[in-house]
Amino acid sequence: MTAAARRLPPAVWLITAVHVLLAVAYTVLLPTWRGPDEPHHVDLALRAADGQDHPAWDSAFISVAVNQTLGEVQFFEGSQHLEADAASPRADRVSFDGDLLDVGSPAPNQLAQHPPGYYVVLGAASEVAEAIIPGDEAFDATVGTMRLLNALLVAVASPAAYLIARRLGAHRGPAIAAAVIPLAIPQWAAIGGSVNNDNLQTAQLAVLAVLVTRIATGDRSWGTALLAGAVAGAGMWIKGFGLVGAPWVVVAYVVGAQRQWRPAVLRAAGATAIAAAIGSWWWLANLLDEGDLQPSLLLLPDAPPGFEPDGWWWLKRFVPWMARRFWGWFGWFDVKMPGPVVFGASLLLVVLVVLGVRAAKRPAVALALLLSFAFLLAAAAQLAWDGYVSSGTTPGMQGRYLFPSVPVLAALAALGLQRLLAARDRVAPIVVWGAATAMQLVALAVLVPWYWGERGASPTDRLQALGAWSPWPGLVTAMMLLAAAVGWVLLGMSLVGDVRRAPVLAAPRSARPEDEPAAP
Repeated sequence: MTAAARRLPPAVWLITAVHVLLAVAYTVLLPTWRGPDEPHHVDLALRAADGQDHPAWDSAFISVAVNQTLGEVQFFEGSQHLEADAASPRADRVSFDGDLLDVGSPAPNQLAQHPPGYYVVLGAASEVAEAIIPGDEAFDATVGTMRLLNALLVAVASPAAYLIARRLGAHRGPAIAAAVIPLAIPQWAAIGGSVNNDNLQTAQLAVLAVLVTRIATGDRSWGTALLAGAVAGAGMWIKGFGLVGAPWVVVAYVVGAQRQWRPAVLRAAGATAIAAAIGSWWWLANLLDEGDLQPSLLLLPDAPPGFEPDGWWWLKRFVPWMARRFWGWFGWFDVKMPGPVVFGASLLLVVLVVLGVRAAKRPAVALALLLSFAFLLAAAAQLAWDGYVSSGTTPGMQGRYLFPSVPVLAALAALGLQRLLAARDRVAPIVVWGAATAMQLVALAVLVPWYWGERGASPTDRLQALGAWSPWPGLVTAMMLLAAAVGWVLLGMSLVGDVRRAPVLAAPRSARPEDEPAAP
């Protein structure tokens, strides 16, 4: 890769900034506690900030400090149609009582089954942020601060997608389009604007995807090997999906060996050793103490007598629900994007990825990169199937589990788009930005009327309701929303100008996968 190709162009920096601003907007578009399992995540982060040890998987209960705030946002009423006059005055909102953090409520916190890494990091970062950000200590302001910290994590996605696409041979235009693709997933912005450990796992695996791509395309430096091992090991402290890291690196070395097996084996072993040394301790402790790598607390009733699992029925639910919850099924499954939109977006992404694999100079490299998606999908399916068999219900069908694979999917889709557009591939970023605009507008059209204002309320009434329930003053809330809207429009204008200025790029000078397209 040339230095010019490795350097991120201004367009990618702008795309990254807009993605963060979009996630920041969702921190107020989604009512407090309406992120999936958000009270559970916040509870563990508060305990970590308070200096408490991470609880055992089966001994954690949501603290009274958190539980007593749920009614403040009509959590138990579903948070639908929140009206301005029903919001408590900002000055009267309760704070998290530190004395009640170690007092358990009747509600179990099953998320203690996850490693403590996310909660330690978020707890420490929120303590620093609250010391810097002026304001009171109302509970929703604390949650809002944690949401803002999570929103920063989406910044990794677009640069990763661009770098992977370039490494795989994409021209500049399609590679920038790859960076835009994450913005076309409204659910990602909503999860990014919530407190959720998937955000840190997604960022970690996006960084690892860049390193895996370099390895699979021939990078044999020890620096890359040791860095990949460290990133893979760190991911094991976040969530079970982090276990994909070390095997993924090994596969990348196998694919990238190109008959030079000795250096590949040595570097794969070094990366694996680093990953194990950093990340294996929590998992080994579980195995020794509990006889299981990750004991889980499944808060579901037992299946009714005589229940017989129906695999075909389950599969017909799993596939569309995963797709819906990937693109946009918001809150605690409160409101979802229309089925035809989800189907069309899913079909288009699949077609582009398939074309991208076929267009890759070494399909084996593309397939090796797709292993992350395959692992995440298989793990989600196994989790969902186990829950179905034991309870007769359908838990675990979470599209957000697939977000860590999006930079790879975006890069391959960019190659597919490059093949479709041929000589006109410079317009790819505008095409993707237009599609992303449509997706976000559809998402807002279903999300805002559901949560904000009474049925049939005017846009002004809905904005007033959103402002009244926001943890921040009205002007701050308005600026957060306006910044995302203005940034989005400026991005579109910038991409149009970038296309007009960009010269036609030559094809890559070599058929070797490690070579980059000629830079302008």
